[in-house]
Amino acid sequence: MVVGGEPAQVGTLLTAGAAEGALRADVLPDDVVSTLVGIFLATDDHEQAGRMLGLLVDGLRAGTSAKRGCGPGRSGFQT
Repeated sequence: MVVGGEPAQVGTLLTAGAAEGALRADVLPDDVVSTLVGIFLATDDHEQAGRMLGLLVDGLRAGTSAKRGCGPGRSGFQT
C-alpha cells in the first residue's frame, strides 16, 4: 500500500489545482506526502484521521494565507 503517493504525482495534482485556482500555489509535494504519512502513522482511529485529513485539505485550499500559522516567515513562528 502506497501512503500519500509519489511526490511527483502529488506535484501534478497540486499544479493542476493551482492552475484552476482551487489550491494554493506555494505548497510543496514533499510536504503533502510527509503530512499524509504522519496522519497515517499518528492514529488508528478512522474518525480522527478523517478530521486530520480535513485540516490538511483546508490548508491546501486557495485563499489560505502562506503567511499565517507556524513556519519560517509566517506570523505564528517565534524564534
